[in-house]
Amino acid sequence: MNRRQFIKISALTGSSATLASCGNPEYHLIRFVPEDKLVPGIAAWKPSICPLCSAGCGINVRVMDGEVEVMRNGQLGLTRMGLAKKLEGLPDHPINQGKLCTRGLAAAEITYHPDRVGHPLKRSGSRGDG
Repeated sequence: MNRRQFIKISALTGSSATLASCGNPEYHLIRFVPEDKLVPGIAAWKPSICPLCSAGCGINVRVMDGEVEVMRNGQLGLTRMGLAKKLEGLPDHPINQGKLCTRGLAAAEITYHPDRVGHPLKRSGSRGDG
């Protein structure tokens, strides 16, 4: 097999695999978007600055009402508050000029991730153990 035949076979295999998945609804990307991200309601856009790095990029935050589990005085409860649903770059900001890096786009996911440490941790045992 020479180089030309290898390229032809690779292109044919790749295109046939792509075309085979077009008609199958199991492979459509839209079914992987979780339903809880699609929240109806009235959104308010608020300007802010991205806190994830020292560049200080300007962002527009889409804020919507939602319920959040909070821990107060050792008791878990629900409270209604404004939640950041989407971040976009501010077009008139002199640093980022409407663009936003992937870290900035993921700031809302970082904030509301269930495995995020939400309180200070206290060491158990002496320093260096475990």
